[in-house]
Amino acid sequence: MTNEELVAEIQAGHNEKDNLGQLWEQVQLFIRKQVQPFTGKGDIDDLMQESYFAMVDAVNGFDASLGNTFLTYLSWKVRQKANATHSEHSKHQKNICTHAGKNQ
Repeated sequence: MTNEELVAEIQAGHNEKDNLGQLWEQVQLFIRKQVQPFTGKGDIDDLMQESYFAMVDAVNGFDASLGNTFLTYLSWKVRQKANATHSEHSKHQKNICTHAGKNQ
């Protein structure tokens, strides 16, 4: 099945678990390429886990009638999640450095 067909099946409530698994298998390499620029800022495994949740959000929000492919919408969602994860990671690192400096 195409990505769009799988999304339609999931949105219709048909075999959601298996179809989500199949969709993940189909888009995983695409997602890995999308998060690659962020890997210097965080662990690739963490980014891939966050991207799975972005994929679920994308499935729920995708509207095929708008004329975009699912990968176009997914790319946007994954970048949003990666940016948020990067921002949170940077904020956490800054706090660690600030607290470490005060203890010296």
